[in-house]
Amino acid sequence: MEYWGIIALLVSCWLMQVLMSMKQSSHYQESLNEMKKLPAGHIGVGITKAKFNLGRGIVMIVATDLKGNIIELREMKGMTVFSRFKKRQPLVGKHISQLSTLVKKKERSALEQALSLINRERAKANLESLSL
Repeated sequence: MEYWGIIALLVSCWLMQVLMSMKQSSHYQESLNEMKKLPAGHIGVGITKAKFNLGRGIVMIVATDLKGNIIELREMKGMTVFSRFKKRQPLVGKHISQLSTLVKKKERSALEQALSLINRERAKANLESLSL
C-alpha cells in the first residue's frame, strides 16, 4: 500500500511522455505538410540517432528545387520530446553540393539520408543525381 504514490508518479510521467510524443509527431506532420506546399522540387527526410540512444538525435527535412538548390531546410535536434523544427536559413539558396563543408558530421549523416530520398525521386523524373 505504501508504494501507491510512487506508482502514481511513474504512471503520470509515462502519460506525459506519451502526450508530448503525440504533440511532437503532429508538429513533424505539420512541418512536412508545409514543405510539401513549396514550389516544384523534391523533399527528403534524414534521421541520425545517437549511439545507444544516448545523446542528441537529428531529424532533417530538406526541400530542393529541380536544379538542386535548397528551397528550405528544417532541422530538429535534441534528446527530449520538447524539441521542435528550426529553419536553417543560412543554407537556403545554396546548392546541395555546397553543404558538405557547411554542416557538422552528425548533420551530414542526416543530410545524406535526405539526399538519398531526393535522388530516388529525381531518378523517377529522369533527372541526374545530386551529391554532397
